[in-house]
Amino acid sequence: MGISQPLPTVVASSSGRPLVRNLDRREVDSREDPPNPQLSTSSNRLGGRPSPDGLGSAPTYVVSKRKRSSKRVDTLIKDITDMEERQERASQEITKLEDVNRRAEADSKRRLEAREESARIEWEERD
Repeated sequence: MGISQPLPTVVASSSGRPLVRNLDRREVDSREDPPNPQLSTSSNRLGGRPSPDGLGSAPTYVVSKRKRSSKRVDTLIKDITDMEERQERASQEITKLEDVNRRAEADSKRRLEAREESARIEWEERD
């Protein structure tokens, strides 16, 4: 029993004529197939896609766009969080400054009142 003859592969062409596999190259093709399992037997010249086995998991435009926008959203969220933290720290510093100013004003007012009181007492003693 000899090698079984494969059926000729018919492929459409852009000119409309059917393309048929060259049966004279059958032996050469059988030697090339095992070392190159992902080698496509069809031509890409007519706008076809490469063999799907060789593609792997190449990202599509939509997947790439989704990943880019997801990264951008993460970056924006991080930036907003950083800004909120800086604003909170600035708010705390302003509150501390207001407390210090209030205490300084209260101390200044007490000293002024004490001086006025001592000046009034001294004035009354002179009289």
